[in-house]
Amino acid sequence: MDDGLARPARHRPAPIAQPGTSSSSSSRATVALYGDPAVEELCRLETFRDNFNSRDFLAGLSDKLIARSRADPGPFNPRPFIRTFEAAVESLQGLKRDLQQDQAALTSSVQVAQSAYSSKLHELSSHFTSVSQSFSSLESRFSEVSRTAIHIGEQLESVDRQRSRAVEAHDLIEYYYAFAREDTSKLDKLRKDGGREGRLKTAIIARRLGAISREVDIPGADKTRETVDRYNERFERDMLKLFDKFYRKSDPRMMSHIAQVLQNFNGGQSCVQIYVNQHDFFISKDRVGEANRMQSSEIWQTLADPDALPPQSEHSLASLFDEIRTTVEQEAQIISAVFPNPPLVMSTFLQRVFAQSVQGYVEVLMDKATEVGASGAKNTLLDTTAPLSELTFLRVLQMARSMSMALISDLKMYDFRGPGGGPSKGDSTPQIAFLNGEGGEQAGTTQGAAANPLSFMLESAVEEIFVPYMEGTKYMEKESKSLTELYALYLARFTQYHRSSAAGGGRLKTSNLFDRVRAAAGGANSPAPAGAPGAAGASTTTALPPGASTLPAPKTSAFSKLSGFVDRARGATPVPANTEEPAPIDSPVVHEAPTPSTNLEALEDNDGELSLAVAERMLRWHAEAVGRCVDLSSPSDVGKNVFALLKILVEAFLKSYLEVAIDSASAQAAMQDVRGATAPDLSLIKIVRQVELITTLWQHYVSVALIPLTGGSVTLRREVAIFNNHNLLRVEGKCDALVQRLVDNMVSYLTNRLATQKRNDFAPKNDELAFSRMNTDPCIACSEALERGAKTIRASLGAGKNAESVLSEIGVAFHSLLLDHFKKYTVSAAGGLMLTKDLAMYQDAIATFGLPALNDRFEMLRSLGNLFIVQPSVLKGYMREGHLSKIDERLLHAFLLRRSDYAKEVRDLDDAVAAAAAARSHGGASALYHRGSTDSTAGMSTQDLHHYQMQHRGSTSSVAGSSGPSGSSGGGGAGGSAATGGSKARLSLMLNDLERYAAGQEYRADSPGPR
Repeated sequence: MDDGLARPARHRPAPIAQPGTSSSSSSRATVALYGDPAVEELCRLETFRDNFNSRDFLAGLSDKLIARSRADPGPFNPRPFIRTFEAAVESLQGLKRDLQQDQAALTSSVQVAQSAYSSKLHELSSHFTSVSQSFSSLESRFSEVSRTAIHIGEQLESVDRQRSRAVEAHDLIEYYYAFAREDTSKLDKLRKDGGREGRLKTAIIARRLGAISREVDIPGADKTRETVDRYNERFERDMLKLFDKFYRKSDPRMMSHIAQVLQNFNGGQSCVQIYVNQHDFFISKDRVGEANRMQSSEIWQTLADPDALPPQSEHSLASLFDEIRTTVEQEAQIISAVFPNPPLVMSTFLQRVFAQSVQGYVEVLMDKATEVGASGAKNTLLDTTAPLSELTFLRVLQMARSMSMALISDLKMYDFRGPGGGPSKGDSTPQIAFLNGEGGEQAGTTQGAAANPLSFMLESAVEEIFVPYMEGTKYMEKESKSLTELYALYLARFTQYHRSSAAGGGRLKTSNLFDRVRAAAGGANSPAPAGAPGAAGASTTTALPPGASTLPAPKTSAFSKLSGFVDRARGATPVPANTEEPAPIDSPVVHEAPTPSTNLEALEDNDGELSLAVAERMLRWHAEAVGRCVDLSSPSDVGKNVFALLKILVEAFLKSYLEVAIDSASAQAAMQDVRGATAPDLSLIKIVRQVELITTLWQHYVSVALIPLTGGSVTLRREVAIFNNHNLLRVEGKCDALVQRLVDNMVSYLTNRLATQKRNDFAPKNDELAFSRMNTDPCIACSEALERGAKTIRASLGAGKNAESVLSEIGVAFHSLLLDHFKKYTVSAAGGLMLTKDLAMYQDAIATFGLPALNDRFEMLRSLGNLFIVQPSVLKGYMREGHLSKIDERLLHAFLLRRSDYAKEVRDLDDAVAAAAAARSHGGASALYHRGSTDSTAGMSTQDLHHYQMQHRGSTSSVAGSSGPSGSSGGGGAGGSAATGGSKARLSLMLNDLERYAAGQEYRADSPGPR
């Protein structure tokens, strides 16, 4: 700073407060020294209590000073500011000291209060502990007193019991001595004057007197015992009269009292017996007549018909069960209100119901079923009581048991949990639904049977009724016998047909099932009537009883879930059973079953044919048997029994039906004459289509209906699956053998027809005679056989892969035969034209197969046949075009050798070809096949050529003379010169003329080209 400027004088420093001087006095001294009221106003505690702002605080101290400074025109004077701020600082420090002193005082007082609080808590805790100890001591003293009181109470109770016993003993002794004097007036007075309580005491005393009289052994005790017994009998008789009186008056309160009295006297059994015996349900005369009317029920008319639906109920039995339900519902309320032990009374009542009423009805039903079945099975092939009598018996057994199980399921809800308690609904046994939705009770099982005595009693009662019919293996023996004999009777005409058809050759075994059943029946000396199993739309079974239904079985049978699959397998929409619709050409032929005849002599052609309707009927019968098996077998035996029924079905369905038909067809195929002029009959192959449809239906039935029933045992399920697959594989193997036999017969016939080819057919001496013939005789025979065979196979097997496979095998085999056939004959120029006409006819016949692979093969074969008619000058170029361009030229050598002009004109060309091939081989270009196809074998045979065609069936050109890529890889200039435009045009025109000539058309110079 410039020294010329005047410095403001330093102000005098404020006096420093001495230690021990209060801040308030120093602040006042400072304010009083400088006399600034703003400092005194702002430096107070109220300034800092609320929203304090330091900026406002400084502004309040300096606003007036700033205003003065601005008003003074002289230089800035800081002294007023310094004095004011120093005074403010001194005032603030004084406030700070005052606050610190106050804080210290408050802290000291808080510490003193906290110490007093802690001491008070400690004192209270000690007091609480002493009070708790006092309460514990008091509680222990109370416990000692209560234990003493309890002990005293027990002693008092014991003394009271002893006193009561002594009093009762005293009274009993007095009553006993009174009875010894034959004085019963005292006890009679108690019974008559004591009211209800007197009767109860009288019953107890009389019971005890009876017990004492039987134990006392003193002189005169026998006389006393007789007196007591007479009184007890009279007392019981009087009580029962009272019970009967109030029972007739419908007074449940007095009935309950008398029942309680008799309960105390002798357990109440006599009361229960009189209640049950006098019930109107057991003395109704209408029920006796109802049992007799049961024999004229409508169910007996169709019960022996295996195609009719099994009955679900019988009117008389259903009426009885409805009456039982109504009666039990009414009596349950009375029993629960009257008797002290309702479960015992209800069990006694129901036992009487089942033993007297239900069992009698069931016995009448079963006897009538046996009688009806025996009469319905008369004049059958087998024994007069089988199989229809067994079927009737089993159907009635299932119906009666199912109705009985449904009844006890409804009665189980009357489960009295305690004396006087009402009925409570219990869990009913779950039903198992089978194919037709018919539910059946699991035999011998009920949920909670052990915990529910009423349920256990009901199930035991039902089991006792049906034990004579289902004990041990009786049921399964009857079921197996019924199903086996029913199938044998149904397949009798089928078996007889195939046995008679194979009688000449002796190569077909008879049906094992049929023979075994006839042997079991003792054998029949003469044929007996049987049904027609081969009928697809059969509406009645064999040997039906009079009045049985002759309409087709409805689709709502036990097999209803699978019947729709049959329609889909036929490839047609389901039609009603009472309508007829012609079958499509490609669908299996359905034949109507003839009415059961009186013998097996009048066999028809359709008796031996396989039919989906027959298969469906057999499976429907089996499904009904499986449904009965589920209903009547215990859960642990269901899988095992179903497997046993599956074995019976396999024996009849696969072995005695499908395999017999397949074996018969195989035997007929083996006896076909393939050396004659007539082509073998391939219509036998239609059985394969039927077998395919039937086995598909079989597999669906087994997987949907049978295998799920064996799910309880993994081992059994696997065994069933293996058994089923083994049988299906056997049937499939026989079908394959039949198809292979028919294919072999056709191939053998074609071989024999080709063997009749004459030597001069392709080298005629008379050209005009050769030109007048259209085709050779072997060609005509083979072509006709192929066309008929293709039509038969397509009609029999349909348009699936099976037909294509069979036709392909025949076509490939015939192609190989022709390749070998053409190497055996010398072909002249005129004979070559005959050969091309034969090849054209072969090609047309194979075209009816509808297989592109075979068309390519025979297109190549036709191009190969043109080698015999092409001029030697263009032969080399022709061999390098079309289908032949893909074949090594050395393979064509065997065919060129058969040209009649080979030695004169073709040999040189052949030598050139061989030289060119040798040159290519020497050059390392090993081109055995053109178009990149190579092989290391030189001199390939006809089988090699056949193998080549199998590999290149899809890469051949469309026509023999079509213009396509020419030349070969690594070929010389000869191939290139033959591929020029002019040469190809001349070759195309030449081949066109030759083909038209071979087809018998008139030669025209302006022909449009090859066919």
